[in-house]
Amino acid sequence: LLVILVIRSSDSYMIVSGSEIKVSVRSAIIMPKSKTSTSCRLQQYVLEFKDTFTSDGKILYCQPCGKAIKVEQRSQVTQHLSGNKHKVAALRQAKKQPLISEPVPSASIQPSRFSVYCEDLCRAFVSADIPISKVNEPQLKKFLTKYSNIDTPDESTLRRNYLPKCYEETLAHIRSICQNEKIWVSIDETSDSTGRKIGHVVVGVLKNDLEISKTSFLLTCQELTATNHMTIARLFNEAMQILWPSGVQFDNVLLFLTDAAAYMKKAAVGLAVSYPKMIHVTCVVHGLHRICEEIRALYPTVDKLISNGKKVFIKSPKRIEIFKNKNPNTPLPPTPVVTRWGTWLAAVQYYAENMDGFAAVVKELDKDDASSIQILQDILSDSVLKNDLAYISANMCFLCNSINKLESVGLLLTEAVSVVEDVKKKLNALHGHAAQKIQKKIK
Repeated sequence: LLVILVIRSSDSYMIVSGSEIKVSVRSAIIMPKSKTSTSCRLQQYVLEFKDTFTSDGKILYCQPCGKAIKVEQRSQVTQHLSGNKHKVAALRQAKKQPLISEPVPSASIQPSRFSVYCEDLCRAFVSADIPISKVNEPQLKKFLTKYSNIDTPDESTLRRNYLPKCYEETLAHIRSICQNEKIWVSIDETSDSTGRKIGHVVVGVLKNDLEISKTSFLLTCQELTATNHMTIARLFNEAMQILWPSGVQFDNVLLFLTDAAAYMKKAAVGLAVSYPKMIHVTCVVHGLHRICEEIRALYPTVDKLISNGKKVFIKSPKRIEIFKNKNPNTPLPPTPVVTRWGTWLAAVQYYAENMDGFAAVVKELDKDDASSIQILQDILSDSVLKNDLAYISANMCFLCNSINKLESVGLLLTEAVSVVEDVKKKLNALHGHAAQKIQKKIK
């Protein structure tokens, strides 16, 4: 019995018949399809679709659209040609409004006008603090497309392809200024509209140059899992690694500025081990605000006047009209926010200066219209109210100016110390039961 075995290897077929072995080359049996090189395929597309594509042998470049396209399969080329964006671009080119005016170099593909436009658009939105989502507004997109003669990209395109480059450029600029320089670091925590805890890190250079010392940078902004000393310390270290990716310059961090929260002070104590030259300073303006809160707590009648005074005229055009008719040259009562430094004392000064005109309007209003009107009418009959307003306005409202001075950019250290010393001197000169509590608070 004759047995024939056919063994297929990668390169040949081996026919085994008894002791005889015959080898036939695979190419003689099966002829493989020859693969066309990439450059040849690109050249075929250029010849086939004249005045549409150009190529440098590596990339197929669509002239009307101003961008390179994928050519792994022929279907990708035909799909691009049948797309609406290409048809619109080709129509513009036919009307002698080309998107690309420069020829494609043979050595490499230069950045297209479209990509340059997208990059500049993204950078403009970021620098102007305009949300990138606004680019999807139909009227804005139509306006930009009409006057730039380039299709305006979608928000997702800017975020995915161009926003990271803007971030890297900004970060490189911050690093170039802070490299090998002594710096200060400030950290604060707040809550966003959805209730998440967000930590912000701001840095600046400590240098004997007023222009440079005025400049500060928001280095990073991160969500915190909790508000405690561990998350603040972790945020601080991560920010320094972002600033100095090749190695944290521990000796160059000289000043750490925060509020006087207990977890901030505890975080600073722990960080002092790694940053030996760092001094922790709590915000003195925040301290002055705490004194303003103490004043507010000591005068509940004045506080009730301010809180109800703004309620009476909010969303009431009729009462506003009455007020303006009675007091044409007087502004409406202010609407202070207790968490905004100094606004409560500014409201006290307003009522001290315009008490008579304000009281005349409130007395004319119907107390049955709103509970705040009745409360105000009862308060205005209190004889002590005017005395309290006059006392606070004369002796404590200067704190508003002190806070504004300390908040100004570029204030010299000697000037800041002088402002604080002046506050201490004026408050310590006061007399009375309330003055003693305020003096205890400032200590």
